[in-house]
Amino acid sequence: MMPLILRTFTCVASLPADYDALFAAHQPQNLFVARAWFTLYETYLLPPDGRVVIYAVEAEDKPILALVLCQQKRVLSSLSNYYSSYFSPVIDAQETVAIAALSLLFSALSRECDVLKLNPLAANEQQFTWLISALRAAHFSVEDYFCFGNWYHPVNGVTSQDYLAALPSKLRHTLQRKEKKAKREHTEMVYRLLTEAAEVAESFCDFEAIYEKSWKSTEPHAQFIAALATHCAQQGHLRLGLMYLDGQPAAAQFWIVRDHTAYIFKLAYDPKFKAYSIGSILSAKMMAHVIDVDQVHKIDYLTGDDAYKQSWMSQRREMRGLMAYNRRAFKGWWMSVRFYAVRQLKRIFQRN
Repeated sequence: MMPLILRTFTCVASLPADYDALFAAHQPQNLFVARAWFTLYETYLLPPDGRVVIYAVEAEDKPILALVLCQQKRVLSSLSNYYSSYFSPVIDAQETVAIAALSLLFSALSRECDVLKLNPLAANEQQFTWLISALRAAHFSVEDYFCFGNWYHPVNGVTSQDYLAALPSKLRHTLQRKEKKAKREHTEMVYRLLTEAAEVAESFCDFEAIYEKSWKSTEPHAQFIAALATHCAQQGHLRLGLMYLDGQPAAAQFWIVRDHTAYIFKLAYDPKFKAYSIGSILSAKMMAHVIDVDQVHKIDYLTGDDAYKQSWMSQRREMRGLMAYNRRAFKGWWMSVRFYAVRQLKRIFQRN
């Protein structure tokens, strides 16, 4: 096997230009491991006591792996939070080399951290088992836990008409009935889909106003959301949907389309228009656009097992997390012992 070299970087911007190719090769799998995503995260979401550290492995001067982490004292965690529906190492290597690179990386981490937290990881991907194997080989005890369900739908080349016709009858009839009701009781119903940076900058305040009036909690990082929308619009990836009733902003949705996937990132409606299912009407119109115009291969509802997602999507996968305790460090060893003791006690009580 070719010799592997471990390198570390202290911010996303410090990664050499040849790492762009590594991220470009990996990013079609998910926008949440794109270099631009990590850059925005570092700028707007990094905890006050945290710092970015990137562990990278190169083979023959070519980057083959990068793991983007947040360090808080002797705890390392994935550079992810509630905005992140997916996380993984960025890897461009075959299985044998990838596991060797991960093992080298985790062996180095065993000298620098007590605990390593990675989430959310796709349990159905090969990398999930690679991570567990490499962590255990580096003397970490590993706890695997459930994060959330992820609902998505492979489009499989159908038209939006076919897709909408295949929705559950209850949802289809609701869409038809509620749209008629909204048009009957209001003089004007306007649907806008914004994609250009200039028009997004002009109308993003309507998205923010709807979100503030909705059932959602107050947006904790509004600057991040606005910066993400601007970046996506500049790259041609943003689909910002807005519905107006008699000139009043009624519903809004923030989708991102890239690498043949439509990611449904943010959605909200003004509760005073709830009787019209205005959010569902907007969803149907945006589904039609991404299927017929953008010709996406997949639509992804991202985080959560919300009941309504099952009506729109056809498939589900589990996103899981890993807690890895470093048995070579006293704190990590003690946390590992405590974890296994608690697990054994749970098993005893369950049997009784």
